[in-house]
Amino acid sequence: NHAKLEEGENAGYKAQLDDTVDLAFEGFMEGVPFPGGKAESHLLKLGSKSFIDNFEEQLVGYTKGQEGEITVKFPAEYHAAELAGKPAQFKVKINAIKKLRQPELNDDFAKELGYASLDELKAKTKEETIKRENDRIENEYVSVLLDKLMETSTIDVPVSMVQAEIQNRLKELEYQLSMQGFKMDDYLKMMGGNVETFAAQLAPAAEKKVKVDLILDRIAKDNNFEATDEELSQRMEEVAKMYGMDVPALEEELKKNKNLENFKASVKYDIVMKKAIDEVVKNAK
Repeated sequence: NHAKLEEGENAGYKAQLDDTVDLAFEGFMEGVPFPGGKAESHLLKLGSKSFIDNFEEQLVGYTKGQEGEITVKFPAEYHAAELAGKPAQFKVKINAIKKLRQPELNDDFAKELGYASLDELKAKTKEETIKRENDRIENEYVSVLLDKLMETSTIDVPVSMVQAEIQNRLKELEYQLSMQGFKMDDYLKMMGGNVETFAAQLAPAAEKKVKVDLILDRIAKDNNFEATDEELSQRMEEVAKMYGMDVPALEEELKKNKNLENFKASVKYDIVMKKAIDEVVKNAK
């Protein structure tokens, strides 16, 4: 999707649901600012229900530069008992109002994406769509097979591995939020929770992921699956191409971050796991 968020030229335009506003805000409880309730610039899609109560709906009708105050109510199950179910006031200012603009589909747009013409772009898009659908069907089939394996498996899932998986997912979320200029603690507070409650929500999926990995690891060891140098080189070439560079440039970048060996180990692991999954599919036929 190559749509872009663009600010409108009409200075008097009023924000509507589905618009994205660049928002500055500060929250108060009985006139006193509370931790995690302030941001200078946060992109918020109105109607996305990202913030508590009807915070977003109250911004409908605001114009660029407009300041105001809105009142919302914390969820009754809010983690901080002193705030649960109570009203809060937010001073807000609209820094900008943006809409998602779809590009005009023509040869010029196709050339920007590296294609000779719009017809070539359409043909490639159709090919990729078919591939994605085939991949989706295959992934669903594999997921069903793995679920059946988990039901019959007696393998123990170490709590430490589940906790590690949860931490990995939290770090990934934190990184994604940072790319939007938002702190994780602030985001979770606005959602009416904290790290502990969110981690608890992640636990079932994390445990499932760990158990599947352990089962596949056992299958890989039973079948002596390994990643060959040729397979590693091929995968490194694919990754480098994704980032628009050659393998030496990719390796040099990884060396700068002292992450080359870890990255190669991760790639090898993924190759071995894919072989284990292929074995599961083969035995199911």
